[in-house]
Amino acid sequence: MSSRLGTLSAGPMSSDGRHLMILPGDATELVDPSLTPEDLAERYGLDEVVRAPKINFCSAVYLDGPLAGSTTRYAINQIGSRIDCALSPRPGGPRGTYKLVKLAEGDRPAELRLVLELDEDETLANQPAST
Repeated sequence: MSSRLGTLSAGPMSSDGRHLMILPGDATELVDPSLTPEDLAERYGLDEVVRAPKINFCSAVYLDGPLAGSTTRYAINQIGSRIDCALSPRPGGPRGTYKLVKLAEGDRPAELRLVLELDEDETLANQPAST
C-alpha cells in the first residue's frame, strides 16, 4: 500500500504569500504558510508532507563550444549542475551538455563549459561518462 504524500513549495507561489502544495493525483492547492506539515497532512488526509528544496536559478554564460558567448537565464546556481540543450540546426541537430563551473555572484552570471556534444545520430547510451 503506497503512502499519500504532499509536496509543499519552498517559497511563496502567489502574491498573497501562499505556498503551492502538490497532492496525490497531481492536484494542487495554494495553502497558508503558517500551517505546519502536520496541519496540512491532517487537512488533506495525507500520510506525510515534505517541503521541496529551493532551487536557485541564475543567468549564465556559455564559455566554449557551439554556444560560446551566448547566455541563458535558467541555470541552477550550483557547481556541477548541467544544462542539456539542442544545438543548431534545429530541429534534429546535435545536442550538447554544459556544466556550471563558476557560480553567479551579484550581477556577474555563472559560467558554463561544454562537457559533451552529440551528433544527431548518437545517443547518450554509447558515450563515455564525462566529469
